[in-house]
Amino acid sequence: MASNRSAYRWSFIVLLLFVIVGILGLVLSIDGAGLNSDNVLSPPFQEWGAGVLGTDALGRNVLSGIVRGCSIALHLGILTIVLILIIAIPIGVLSGFYGNNLKLGIPEISVIGLVLFFLIYNLIYYGLNGLSVLLLCLTVYCLLFLSRHFDIVAKNRWKLSIPIDNILTKTAEIFKSIPSLILLMIILSLWTKTGILSIAISLSILLWVRIARFIRAEILLLKESEFIQSQKAMGGSDLHIIFVHCLPRAMKPVWTYLIFLFGAIILMEATLSFIGLGLPIDQVSWGSMLNESRKYIEAWWVALFPGIVLFLVLFALNKESEGWKKWQND
Repeated sequence: MASNRSAYRWSFIVLLLFVIVGILGLVLSIDGAGLNSDNVLSPPFQEWGAGVLGTDALGRNVLSGIVRGCSIALHLGILTIVLILIIAIPIGVLSGFYGNNLKLGIPEISVIGLVLFFLIYNLIYYGLNGLSVLLLCLTVYCLLFLSRHFDIVAKNRWKLSIPIDNILTKTAEIFKSIPSLILLMIILSLWTKTGILSIAISLSILLWVRIARFIRAEILLLKESEFIQSQKAMGGSDLHIIFVHCLPRAMKPVWTYLIFLFGAIILMEATLSFIGLGLPIDQVSWGSMLNESRKYIEAWWVALFPGIVLFLVLFALNKESEGWKKWQND
């Protein structure tokens, strides 16, 4: 028990340093791409300052690259998690609460389809911008609230039953049948230029199904509980039951999984950059530094220090996820 507490404490310190260094890198605009042809493949600990961990074949400081890698990992992880939640929460909630009996009329189906069309078009040709966020929020609003507005105008109108639970489960089966890396490469191939936004969107498309299924399973358990049944018997509306009683309780175990997923996102970006499919060559990340080290085996420091930092961050995230899970079970 004492050793576990010590491990959790050290993992928290590692993650705290990771966040602080990542924020400082963003605030101070450290890009790690500064070239110095007079100081190429300099070994570590030959000087103090930015070059204390040595330089790579282009004369870039390894320490600056590690700081830049922290900033990219933090930025990419947070952005991807936000996009995943925006997609997964409404779909998971609707799938778990309504099953295959989600009733939507022709007007709301038409509006949702039109909004989704413009959202996908804008994401493909212009990337994630203000209009994309607005259309994404509008899609979520239409799924949750538009049907209620139309019911006020016409209560006895005809509605189509949408098998959203089957759609989610079949989509999950398709995603599980294709290796994640191959599917991610296929999604990335749709972009004309890769960057943090395009990788975040691609990762959210790949990973949202996992969170949606997690939320669906929790909603299914809560929906059959006596507390929720009593709320329905007392005349509580579906939206009130979902947002006040179901969703807050369903999200508690999801936060634990998101800590683990944050590490998976960092590892996926590092893998993509390592094989040359990630960020552009002018942006330094942990994966790109490891990729660069393959060309110069004798420059062991170019691979060692970024590899150690990547390992420590992933290990700390896994330990914190495990600690949060034990804390919630207790």
